Amino acid sequence: LVVVVDLSGSMHRAGRLPLFRRTFSRLYRGGGSIAVVAAAPDETRFLLLEGDDSRAAAIAAVAGLEKLPEKAPDHAPVALACRLARRLRTAGRECRIVVVTDTTLSALANPSADLAALVRDTASHGIQIQTLRFGPQSTRDAPAPGGLTVTPVNNVADALTAVAGAIGSPWQPVAGNADVRVEFNPNQVTAY
Repeated sequence: LVVVVDLSGSMHRAGRLPLFRRTFSRLYRGGGSIAVVAAAPDETRFLLLEGDDSRAAAIAAVAGLEKLPEKAPDHAPVALACRLARRLRTAGRECRIVVVTDTTLSALANPSADLAALVRDTASHGIQIQTLRFGPQSTRDAPAPGGLTVTPVNNVADALTAVAGAIGSPWQPVAGNADVRVEFNPNQVTAY
């Protein structure tokens, strides 16, 4: 699993970043290698945790994104995530990239990179990319390149469902909708 988190100022508004952090720490179960990439406006930092006992360290990394130890040589968080995912994938592990942002994926890609080609190349290595888009969606957004899934997150319920699906958590909703039926015992209830 490679998690890329947008640290731009807009992610701090309306509680978007704290919502992701709480949801991740609640749902992430560990059980494999993980890379966490922090995409700040001026630099990209990351942490690679290899091994099956990475849960506590991964949750701490997401809680302290601004302090991740490794600084990327270039400011291209999506390209870095793809390189890290290929490294984890070649180690024989299933791998996916989850991008947490309130903007489009192209805003986090290196401007000179061809995003569609990057997504295609990553998919050819058997790696899925999913964007969790926190906040309102714009009708002016460019369509996502083929092979890229964009999931809107507008509230806590969306966050729980989207993050659980993206990180492979065993948490699953038990029902799509439910009917509640209430019957009153007329011997005990005279009015309601």
